[in-house]
Amino acid sequence: MLADGFIRSLLSKACCAIEVEFSPYCAAEMKDRHWECKLPEDLDRRRPRKHAKPPTAPNIWVKLEDLPRLEAWEQAFGVSIVVAHLFDQEGFAVPLATLSALEAQWPNQGDEAIRLQLTQGIFRKIQSYDRVDAQGAGETKTVYVISPAAAQHVGTVADVKVTAQIGLSSSKKYVAHVLFEGGTLTLSGPFLDFLSALGQRS
Repeated sequence: MLADGFIRSLLSKACCAIEVEFSPYCAAEMKDRHWECKLPEDLDRRRPRKHAKPPTAPNIWVKLEDLPRLEAWEQAFGVSIVVAHLFDQEGFAVPLATLSALEAQWPNQGDEAIRLQLTQGIFRKIQSYDRVDAQGAGETKTVYVISPAAAQHVGTVADVKVTAQIGLSSSKKYVAHVLFEGGTLTLSGPFLDFLSALGQRS
């Protein structure tokens, strides 16, 4: 009970809660790092697209199945959640509220969904996941992929040491995991302003 009271006291003073993940990519060097959202008038001048493919960029990934749990946490504690993704070189973030609002209005028509994704820079797709701990097993999940064009730039990441860890799965297969060690995250001024404004709205 004491720990629970301390956490609630701490959260009452928080401007937001940040859920952080990392990905082993050199963000600034990815092919579509500077991809931009399409303008509606540009889409109108071209033939309709059959698919909306996310750019090859330092994107934020959020599983659709995680949204209800994160939204329930927000409601329980009254603190807004920001999902952040850090890479080697830089990081990006998106408010959970942005994804919740998008999910609530997601179009039923395929062409409308394609247009929405290309103009907003937030994509929704089915992603296959391999389970390295089970031979031949795999699963698919619906995910949101948020491009840098639709995200807040968190800041720069420098002096990261990249190493590899070798493990043995339950099927006795050797697997490698990329590890980030050390490094410095320098938060950008606009991101700090974004957090401050988010706290005022909470």
